[in-house]
Amino acid sequence: MAQRWYEQTEWSETIEEMFFKKLRRTRPVHASQYLRIQGFFLMQTKDPKNISVTFRLFDILFREYPDHYVDVMFVHQELGDYFYRLGDYEKSMKHFFVVYQHNNANRSQISPSYINFGIARNIIAMQDSSQYKFARQLIEEHRKTLFVKEEFNFYNKLDEKLKSLGV
Repeated sequence: MAQRWYEQTEWSETIEEMFFKKLRRTRPVHASQYLRIQGFFLMQTKDPKNISVTFRLFDILFREYPDHYVDVMFVHQELGDYFYRLGDYEKSMKHFFVVYQHNNANRSQISPSYINFGIARNIIAMQDSSQYKFARQLIEEHRKTLFVKEEFNFYNKLDEKLKSLGV
């Protein structure tokens, strides 16, 4: 078992019973974050059984706590990354766009440079030339706010790719 009840990296009926028993006893304001965190821990194992549990937990979060925007948006961001790693760029794009639209409609911003990064890399991976100008716009919006070296380097690579395509 993991250190905290909502950080399990294995899953069984016993763990599930314990998890939901403790989840029911938490304050509703915290329940969505526990679902999100537990899902993230199971997703990181890459075990197909754990991934299916992750999707069940995320589904509960989406259905029962849709107004807990921070947790909902972070789950969409994580799913965008997950589907990108699988090569399912359309699903990845769908999840990043949920956060992108939320960011554009609300004052609260959920990782705006990372979301733009996710959308731009999907556009390039899908080779959707009709969206290359949009990818350029996304890159330019946050180029100066990047702090993670990998993101900065990837933005530069995207920039070079777009320049080579005449965008």
